[in-house]
Amino acid sequence: MNLSEGTASIYLASNDYKVGTVFPLREIIRVEMGDVPTPGKPTKQSKMVLWLRDAPKGFIANKQCLRKIGAALGCTSNIDKGWLGALVSVEVVGDVRRPDGTRGNAFRVREIKPAAPAPVPTTNQGA
Repeated sequence: MNLSEGTASIYLASNDYKVGTVFPLREIIRVEMGDVPTPGKPTKQSKMVLWLRDAPKGFIANKQCLRKIGAALGCTSNIDKGWLGALVSVEVVGDVRRPDGTRGNAFRVREIKPAAPAPVPTTNQGA
């Protein structure tokens, strides 16, 4: 039995991975607001959650990650639709100051690729 089994969450936690862990590019399939626990706060807070294809849990994106993705994709409004299909890769970095003043691991966006353009339908000429 592992400690993580007793504290299971539907969200990825940077402390569950070694510093330097890099997640492969994954497609954003859903963006939503979720009420998530925040260290140092007695109640849950509403945060942006990215759901990635084939990822076991949701990725709670901090402000730095959200700004970087928004800038790379050129989309900062209607992101619940505008970011769908884009590919992101994150890595775990250490010794990051958290909002509650403690230091620990955090996720940082490593790579972003825009969604592939929709295929243009071809017409059958001369058939």
